[in-house]
Amino acid sequence: MEQVLDQVDLILLLSVNPGFGGQAFIPFVRKKIEDMHQWLERLNPRPELEVDGGIKLENCRDVAQAGASILVAGSAIFGNADPRAAVNELREALNSRSEHTTDRTADNPSPGKSPRRPR
Repeated sequence: MEQVLDQVDLILLLSVNPGFGGQAFIPFVRKKIEDMHQWLERLNPRPELEVDGGIKLENCRDVAQAGASILVAGSAIFGNADPRAAVNELREALNSRSEHTTDRTADNPSPGKSPRRPR
């Protein structure tokens, strides 16, 4: 994989077993996020690192701090009685991340890229 990293715009890490929504985040994937983030740090421009599966309010900051630049939160939003409120809560949690983190990606995104804000 290392041979093609300079040719991609985005890396997707699946943090659940494929097949159905609503699964819990698999904890050992955090180390994979950190490792991939370290590989991507060497590239210019740096590809986005997307994490899909088990993203919830309780773990979104941790996943972002591990190095993910895009988080996919399906059940956390659409399984909520108020999806708009769920999105706002995720945004607040992630925005508070940039106030407390020393992670380089929050303050200095890759050249030519603006920092990702939750949509």
